[in-house]
Amino acid sequence: MENPIVLLLIIIGLLWLIIKAADYFVHSASHIARHFGISELILGLTLVSLGTSAPEFVVSTIAAWKGQGALALSNIVGSNIFVLGFTLGFIGIFGKARTNKTMLYRDCSILLLATFLLYLFVRDGVIERLEGVAMLILFAIWFILLFKINRFLRQAKTARGARLHFHKNNNISFFCHNIQLA
Repeated sequence: MENPIVLLLIIIGLLWLIIKAADYFVHSASHIARHFGISELILGLTLVSLGTSAPEFVVSTIAAWKGQGALALSNIVGSNIFVLGFTLGFIGIFGKARTNKTMLYRDCSILLLATFLLYLFVRDGVIERLEGVAMLILFAIWFILLFKINRFLRQAKTARGARLHFHKNNNISFFCHNIQLA
């Protein structure tokens, strides 16, 4: 029989390692975002989410290949319920998670659509190949929209900044523009 104290120390050590790795991952992701001029929102929706979802992807893929489709699907659904329920609940209690309307309309709409499609697809107890393709197409559309909308917003912000810079050189125009913004 294993020594419970040794097991507890191993668990504590692994938890410490996970916390340190997560801290390093978040710090590195923020550094990458600043270096490449990518918003942290976009980086979180892509690189960070792909990195943190990789374990679920691997477990679910292996389970599906072994013919354990229920395990594969329940892993995905359970993980999403945990993240949405527990993690967001925890963040809401101990901190704040701010977002913007772009994320609300673009990303949450896709999340709701994907959830609804999942519900439709599993009603018969099986996700077929065509249904899997539909989910991948939805993911590809979201991924493309994510970068296209981000590029558009970045260009609009740059154009607005250029107009403000122009107006700063002309005090009357700058004053009128600021009144218009207020």
